Amino acid sequence: MVRHGTADGQQRRPRYVGENPVVTMLADHYSEDWETLWWVRADGRAAILTGRRQTAEPLRVPADRYWPYRATPPTGLVPAVTAKRWTGPSGARADSGARADSGARAR
Repeated sequence: MVRHGTADGQQRRPRYVGENPVVTMLADHYSEDWETLWWVRADGRAAILTGRRQTAEPLRVPADRYWPYRATPPTGLVPAVTAKRWTGPSGARADSGARADSGARAR
């Protein structure tokens, strides 16, 4: 989501997606206990949602989850990403909450 603010990078991101929709997203969890560290990478294609019907739900979710967004709901363009490839560490413990399916494909 393009967040509040006027930073130049925030204004350019939607244009970049329009020019090249190939994207990568990375999520991770750090812990002092390295056995519980995890990360996941999703490679896919993005499109910018602009219609009110398309963006209503994605813009509502942060306000439901995080109290600062209740006072000032997020606005702006919403990227929709279709993940084509998922990767993550292959040695993750099953009980750490990480999936060990390195290279699993999105369906």
